[in-house]
This record gives sequence, C-alpha cells and structure tokens, in this order.
Amino acid sequence: MIPIVRPRLPVALLTAGLVVSALACFDLEEPVREKMQIRFVPGGGAVVTVAVTLRDFEDKKLAQERVEEARKALMEERDLWSRRFEAMGPEAERLIREKSEGRLRKVIRIGVIGDGGKKAPAPETIRAGLRRLFADSLVNVAFEAGEGRAELAFHPSRGSFATLEQRDRLNEEMDRWTSSVAGYLAAVGRLYAHLESRPDRAEICLGKVFADLPLPSALKERLAGIATDEEGLVDAVHESMGEVQGILSIPEGEARSHEELSRIVYDPFPAPLTVQAPWPILEVEGFEPDGARLTVPGLSLWEALVALEGRWLSPDPLMIYFEHQGQEKQQAFDFDATLRLERRIAVPSAAEIRRAIEERLKPAAVYRVRWDVSDDAAPEDQSLGWGDFAIED
Repeated sequence: MIPIVRPRLPVALLTAGLVVSALACFDLEEPVREKMQIRFVPGGGAVVTVAVTLRDFEDKKLAQERVEEARKALMEERDLWSRRFEAMGPEAERLIREKSEGRLRKVIRIGVIGDGGKKAPAPETIRAGLRRLFADSLVNVAFEAGEGRAELAFHPSRGSFATLEQRDRLNEEMDRWTSSVAGYLAAVGRLYAHLESRPDRAEICLGKVFADLPLPSALKERLAGIATDEEGLVDAVHESMGEVQGILSIPEGEARSHEELSRIVYDPFPAPLTVQAPWPILEVEGFEPDGARLTVPGLSLWEALVALEGRWLSPDPLMIYFEHQGQEKQQAFDFDATLRLERRIAVPSAAEIRRAIEERLKPAAVYRVRWDVSDDAAPEDQSLGWGDFAIED
C-alpha cells in the first residue's frame, strides 16, 4: 500500500490542456515587476534600492495598458516609488533608467539614509526615513540601535491593498483553483497506485512524466515503450499540472495573473523585500535567512504552494519541474534519486486544500532581525559604492 501522508501542499489553477513542454517555463506573466532591498552599511547608514521592471504584452490589451501607464509614470517620476523616495528624504540618491529599442524597460532607484557610512546617523534618522518610505504600506517600521546592538522590525497591520472587486474575483478563482489542485493530486495518485502494483514500470512512467528534464539518453530511447494505458495516466498528470500552473498566466481580458492578484490581496508589503547587513545576526523572526540576506516570505498562492511542498504528495512532479526549470538558477536533475524516493500520496478535498492555503497566506506577527554591531563584530569601515546595491532580476 502507498503510505498516506497528512495534508500540506497547495498549488495553482486555470489554463487546461497544457502539455509537459509548457511546464518547463514557469513563466510568471508580470507586466510590472517590483523588488526592494534595504542594506545597512558600516557606519550606521542604510541604502534602499528599488527595481521596477516592465515587460510588454502586446497580445494582451489590458496588461499592455498597465505597462504603458507605468512606463509613462516612471519617465515623468509620477510613480509611487518616486513619491516614496521623496518622502524618505535620502541624503544621496541615484536613478538608473534602462532602455531597449527606445523603450523604458527598467528603473532602479537607490537612496541613502545617512551619508553612506562616512558618519553614523542617529537611529532616529534611519527610523524616521524608513517610516516615511513605508507610510502608505500596511506595515509599521521600528528601528533601534545602541550598546552594540541594532534591531529592525516590521509589524504588519490589518487590511489589504486590493479593492473589494479584486477580493471577490480572487475568491471565485480560488474555488476553481482548489478543484484543480485536487484534480492534480488525484491524477498523480492514480499513477502512483499503478506503480505500486507494477514497480517494474516506474522508470518508464516517471521518465515520461519528467521527459522535459535532462534524462539519461538510454532512458529517453526506452520511453517509446510506454503502454497505452500508462501513457493515459501520464497525460492526465501533465494536463492537471498545466491547469495548476495556469495561475501564473494572465487570463484573456485581464490585466494581471491570479498569482499577482493574490499578492495584492494578501501581502502587506509594497514589494518583495530583502534585508542585508554585514554584521553577525543574533536573532531572526519572520524572515527567511539566506546567509547575510533576509527575505520576507511572499504571501501569494504560488508562494504558498512552494512553502507547503510535501504535505500531500511526495515526490511532487510539479514542484520537481519548478525546482529544476522554474528558477533563474536551475538545479541539476538527478532522475535516479527521484526514482528511489518513497512515493506517498493523500488526496484532500478542495475545501481542505483551501483552508491549508489560506492559513499559509497569513503574514507573520512580526518580521524582526537583530545584529551585533559592536566594535569587535563590525567589519572595517568602507565607503558607499553605488554598484554594490543593484537588485538581481
């Protein structure tokens, strides 16, 4: 018998009929992409960097209208980030505009609170600047420094950036989405049940599932030997994966994907945020640490899916595709290791899936980090270099 595991994995919805080759992209259709970084520097200053990237969608009218409106606002410095930086009152500021074929593609805005490490600003200066920067957001900022310690904290407040119409639309889509998730789990469950009775067919069937990932050449040649009924099971998995992944695409007649809409509804931060500092970290709460980088976990449907991987299904074909072809730094795919994994499956109801997702979409009570900034712990002082604070796409 296939072991049954307790619920834990959410996924996404919409476009039916996608074949496995479409799953290789995991392309979030995002006309206006925003990223934010706050970096604390030796000497006590803080550097805020925001990158806004524009992507044209000529075949999607409303999405393209969003792009053109954002492009004009950025060129005329009427966008929200221009106003936020003006309110922050940086000591120094830099604006970078990147164009391609005469069209604005990206704007990077960098602002320094303090004077780039040449003289330590009072904690009140940094705190006031950050509070002004986040004044129109749904988070309250706290910053304290003294006695060899510094602490930054964000406290989310209740509310949403979304309109009532947007919330209602997402609520309707979530009903369809959770049904797609349940259908995906059921399709994989049927395949895994077949492999439970015919373990000798696992290599061929799973090889067919992962046909778009790098497979041993000898195995690729044998995939043609899959039985007709097995190919039907694999096709059902591929189709349901496409339906789940469709949340990343902008639907016809819409201006944004449902993944993007879910972020507007649930995420209290104005943009995905990372925080960096060169000192030893003493305490972290809410953030996801990655070396010196601290990331605020995204609150959206797809982010919830990634965070809850493994709750109902293992190995999860959709997540394996995402991990190996859906990210900027692709990971090597070890098919033999995947083949050896114990296969576990549980198929909850759509209502159970929705409850698990909604629980994951709640922000942390606080996002807090404390550093050791004592003389012994601090790195050597250094002047600010503008190029050190760029945000990767």
